[in-house]
Amino acid sequence: MKNIAILGGTFNPIHLAHLSMAKYVYATGNYDEVLFIPTGEPPHKANDRCIVDKIHRWNMCMLAIKEYDYFSISDIEISRSGNSYTVETLKALIKENPENKYTLIIGADSLMNLTNWYKPAELFKIANFLVINRPGFEHKTDEQIANLKDNHQVNISTINMPKMDISSSRIRQLMSNGFSIGDMVPTSVEQYIITNNLYRISNFINMSIDDAKKKLKISLSEKKYLHSLSVVEVAVKLALQHGVDVEKAFIAGLLHDCAKGISRKKQDELTKKHLILTTQAEIDSPDLLHAKLGPVIAKEVYGVIDEEILRAIECHTTGKPNMTELDKIIYIADYIEPNRMPLPRINCIRNLANKSLDDALLEILKDTLEYLDNKKSTIDPRTLETFLFYNKLKK
Repeated sequence: MKNIAILGGTFNPIHLAHLSMAKYVYATGNYDEVLFIPTGEPPHKANDRCIVDKIHRWNMCMLAIKEYDYFSISDIEISRSGNSYTVETLKALIKENPENKYTLIIGADSLMNLTNWYKPAELFKIANFLVINRPGFEHKTDEQIANLKDNHQVNISTINMPKMDISSSRIRQLMSNGFSIGDMVPTSVEQYIITNNLYRISNFINMSIDDAKKKLKISLSEKKYLHSLSVVEVAVKLALQHGVDVEKAFIAGLLHDCAKGISRKKQDELTKKHLILTTQAEIDSPDLLHAKLGPVIAKEVYGVIDEEILRAIECHTTGKPNMTELDKIIYIADYIEPNRMPLPRINCIRNLANKSLDDALLEILKDTLEYLDNKKSTIDPRTLETFLFYNKLKK
């Protein structure tokens, strides 16, 4: 049998106060481990647009607790569809391991609202509670505990810990305004938040990155959406290596195929509306038009306001002479991302991209022209122009 203390929460994001709370609980010697349970769809925060995707919250929790062998984590709530309720979670844990004893860690604010939780009578019968006392709340806490014990026969104990002036909402606010949060979250969590552009109000797009991802996921097939995420991963790495704005690389990589989700009819309408000239290659293969239509969709649907990002999206299939470093990164990342089907010399080009964007770009153009020539496919004039431009530079 194990005595397990459960620390559940949205963890949006997990921070040092959460970890400190768990350490204090474990230090009592009453528990064999502290189990972190990130919520899936918390019903009391159903309309909170600040909550990032549950996978991000899971990943941040994993990073935060990995160095503590007495901490563990469960995906019982994030893997469940629909709303997450504590009573259902606890029943599932007891059913799976009936020999274990579970105690729910709650704060003083949750204690005051405990009788309003989902199915409280049922929860009180199967749960033990450990309340984290906050300085200044002791009197109210004692009164509420006495009330719960007398009127509901709730099993509650308390533990005192110093107040830490850290909250997830404060972290999100600081991030949205570009301030450091290094003294509030583990370093690994801070890096994850920065790399994945979480909680930021971007200077380049008029919606949160998480909202853009959700919208994109709806508009693309699963395969194309996963491709976009892989392009983001590669683009961010290349941006870091070559001194290019990481946020711009993230957004351009994410939205480079945003026009692939529109119908052929919509393609025709937008092409006429925006006076987009089509090449013979695009007439023969209309799917290629997604690159030229990409800036339109990125601007009108996703609120991208940065011209450099829009230009990088527009040239990611053909390239163009005299590309910016961001242009090159998106073009290359689209070609070398790990989910691509095996392509000639792909590993060589991946290695080359880490050293020289121009060299990697030129090799991709060579392979592309050879592939199109072998298939007797129409070659877009801009692809050829781009090759000739960079081939001349190489000489």
